[in-house]
Amino acid sequence: MTIADNHGQSIGPMLTVSEVANQLNVSRALIYREVKSKRLSAYRIRGRIRISTMDLSHYLTQQHDRSTDVLRPQKKHF
Repeated sequence: MTIADNHGQSIGPMLTVSEVANQLNVSRALIYREVKSKRLSAYRIRGRIRISTMDLSHYLTQQHDRSTDVLRPQKKHF
């Protein structure tokens, strides 16, 4: 399923919570928490939560950016 945003631009295919959880190898509960906290954008269509592939890609980029900040070695001054 593909949907257009308010400006008529395609936001990509839509995925279910289960599909996203399977792709990321995490629990559905984690996906629901990320949606509830608004870290992962989602749409409610006929009472069901759907996540666009574009929003999922954006979420993953944000997660990657955060992880590289954590993994970046600190400079030591001697």
